[in-house]
Amino acid sequence: MPYFEIPDNVYANIFHKFGTRTNGFVFLIIFRRKWLVANNYLSQDGATRYFPSSEMCLGKCLVPGDGSYDKFNYKINNLLSYLADEVNKKMMFKGSYYELRDIYKHFPRAISLMFTFPRDLLKGSKKLIKKSIDIMLSEDQERIIRLSQHYDQEWISVCQSISDRRYNFGFIDIDYDIVDKYDQDYDKLRDIVASFLNATNLTSVYAVTTISGGLHIIVTLDESNRKYLFSKHSSIFNDISGHFDIPQNSVEISTTSNKITHLPFNPRVHVLTV
Repeated sequence: MPYFEIPDNVYANIFHKFGTRTNGFVFLIIFRRKWLVANNYLSQDGATRYFPSSEMCLGKCLVPGDGSYDKFNYKINNLLSYLADEVNKKMMFKGSYYELRDIYKHFPRAISLMFTFPRDLLKGSKKLIKKSIDIMLSEDQERIIRLSQHYDQEWISVCQSISDRRYNFGFIDIDYDIVDKYDQDYDKLRDIVASFLNATNLTSVYAVTTISGGLHIIVTLDESNRKYLFSKHSSIFNDISGHFDIPQNSVEISTTSNKITHLPFNPRVHVLTV
């Protein structure tokens, strides 16, 4: 059975630091076709043929932000148990059934454990109540049955869509195989990230490599760096391109309000700063 233990510094500086009684973190097991192709598991045609869905969420859970270290680990490993040989869990994607243990057995390095930054549980609960009333009072029997059968997952999905505005950060997404570019030298990547942050006066909350070899850098937001990150005339794309020696069009800037990032469950994923 796959097992994961949250690094102490990630728990202390992310989940414990930003978690509260009224927010929580959504954890997801994600499998994407592009990861198969990027890591040479299958050709583009083969990946499309075997997996008609471009993105497959194999499971998700939500842990309230005031949870203990043990509670976070327990919930995450309960989620990962979907991939175990002993568990016969099947899911349907675009009309095709898949056994999750078979996906993990054949493509273990194409699966990533991901998480959101804090989600507002109070707003999520209120939104779900309103949505539930609307569905239950409708004449749509299929929607009523679907909601009744998957109410717990619906709550997680609703909460996932509502970020906690107290902890909304800038999200720099480098979709370029920077890991192989620097010969999987993670210490070198740490130095480059530190140099970039120092030169741009950005403060990192979390920086991590992705299983496609890319990089996520999450930074704090204030009036000054918000303008630097999101202004149409900002030099940020040029600065990133220069520091990492990559094309500007491989960089996307957004916020954590609609983004998920990685935990080091996959061997390609390394936490660089936290």
